[in-house]
Amino acid sequence: MKNKLSNKMGQLIKHIKQDGMKDTFMWLYDYAAYKFSIQKNTQSDFSNIEIAEAELKYLTPKNKPNVFIIASIPYYDIGGGQRCSQLAKTFHIMGYNVLYVYAFKSSEHIKFDLPMPLEAHLYIEDAYDFIEQKASAGDLFLFEAPSPKFEKILDIAIAKKAKICYESIDNWETSLGSTVYDASMLKRLLTHATVLTGTAKPLVQQLNGYLEKFKIQNKPVLYSANAVDDEMFCGLKHHAKPEDLVSGKVTLLYYGSLWGEWFDWDIIFQLSQRHPEYSFNIIGDYSNIGTIRRKSPSNVHFLGLKKQSSL
Repeated sequence: MKNKLSNKMGQLIKHIKQDGMKDTFMWLYDYAAYKFSIQKNTQSDFSNIEIAEAELKYLTPKNKPNVFIIASIPYYDIGGGQRCSQLAKTFHIMGYNVLYVYAFKSSEHIKFDLPMPLEAHLYIEDAYDFIEQKASAGDLFLFEAPSPKFEKILDIAIAKKAKICYESIDNWETSLGSTVYDASMLKRLLTHATVLTGTAKPLVQQLNGYLEKFKIQNKPVLYSANAVDDEMFCGLKHHAKPEDLVSGKVTLLYYGSLWGEWFDWDIIFQLSQRHPEYSFNIIGDYSNIGTIRRKSPSNVHFLGLKKQSSL
């Protein structure tokens, strides 16, 4: 006790010498107030605090419905930049409980270990019992393709009286949809959907055409364009230039899938040949386009697959 008192007196004398009497008294006041608040708090029983009824709504967590993302590919494919992954992340930020189900296992030669803000990330064949137990009325099921693989999950969503969204993200009546497009499944999705969305205006028009074709009335189609992750792509942040980015007089960059009839390699090659001073940086999995890569002009640079967070 004597030692503690001596130490306190020593600190007090030191403060008086260094800071003067006025500042020393302020220090003593702050110190006493701090100690008193600590003592008071440690002796309080917070479990007995009574909260006014009007304040309870600000303290009680809201039980939000589950969101089931029914996707074609895993969350981590295309570096985690594909729409379903971004929707899953955004729903999580909004406070929803997100469950992600994918129909096809990854075909990419790199599998990124990405943080996934999900309760579940399941291959479809392993998901049916889990979804049956988890789903309830009011939950949201978001389907991104009219795949026959989604038939059982659609049945569960209908039986549970969940909300159903069909979102058209591509023209599946092309080579892109060779493994996912099924006309009868599309009709079922359009019939039972609570909401229909298209991510591009031609896709909105296509959905309206399908509704007319299948004689489904009073189903408005919403235009829900691709957006930007403003936490990641923020103009106020400064990033170092990536070591593998090749700059030219004009530096062009593409990020995404490198396959399908929709990808116009002729434009890339014609532009690169006409403008050898330009630099074309192509980011994506090039494991299945070896011939295209080998025959590309020297100013077309393949940087490989990257995480979206590294862009």
